[in-house]
Amino acid sequence: MTGYLLALFECNGEAPLLL
Repeated sequence: MTGYLLALFECNGEAPLLL
């Protein structure tokens, strides 16, 4: 699920804060 979240954050141009 982390990959999906990372993709969303990258799409929004934000850092993966959930990581």
